[in-house]
Amino acid sequence: MKTRRLAGFAIIVVCEWLSLTSSFGQVMTGKQILERMYATYASAKTYQDVGTVQRRGVKKDKTLLDCITPEVKLAAINFGTAFVREKQQFKFHFDLDKKPYSCYTIAAFGKQVKSWWTYRPKKKAYDEESLISSLGAAVGISGTSSGKISSLLLNKEISQNWTIRQVTNWRLIKNVMQDNRTCYLLEGFVTNGNKASRRDEKVNIYVDTQTFLVLRIDDQPDMGDIVYFSTITYKPLINKVVPEKAVAIVDVCAEK
Repeated sequence: MKTRRLAGFAIIVVCEWLSLTSSFGQVMTGKQILERMYATYASAKTYQDVGTVQRRGVKKDKTLLDCITPEVKLAAINFGTAFVREKQQFKFHFDLDKKPYSCYTIAAFGKQVKSWWTYRPKKKAYDEESLISSLGAAVGISGTSSGKISSLLLNKEISQNWTIRQVTNWRLIKNVMQDNRTCYLLEGFVTNGNKASRRDEKVNIYVDTQTFLVLRIDDQPDMGDIVYFSTITYKPLINKVVPEKAVAIVDVCAEK
């Protein structure tokens, strides 16, 4: 009986080791996984995704926050991205899954960048200074979804919130399942510098072991008296044909 238990334990250990190895049979470190992930996005010819942001706010006395702003209180934020590198086409949109309805679209073709928001007068298109600044302006209201993957695809830092490249002390925790895919679970921290009232932010990302695409990001932004619990999930496609409609400079919100 003891021999069988030891044999079973050995099998578990071997399976876990194999699950953390690359296709070359070497155990990958957190740094190596991130480098493969960065390279995958930076070299992507096309990219598409749909996803959801789920957040809740909690006071530090552990009681559930009743009201932060009407837009983010336990509201799902649904978003989508489409990108064609060769044609310099990029489109991002999001909408809030609650009333009052809010929908935002950013579309770019080369240096031409336009945005639409249902809260603006007459819902007309606005000419934006640049794609990077437009995505940065939408970070807060999109639950940070406008910046995380966009910064990897465009290889640019997008302001107003941390990006994955700014996270430090990454380490590989283990392999986990996300959306029926085996993922590397990585943990890192975003430093809040000299802000004594705020702790460093713990960040977890789930990286597909086959495609090296991000399937999920968890973080806990500390806003002083309030701690958010945020989960962003992605259903990505890379290097597939992107329909022209998906990157057209038109308002996604007007089609809903």
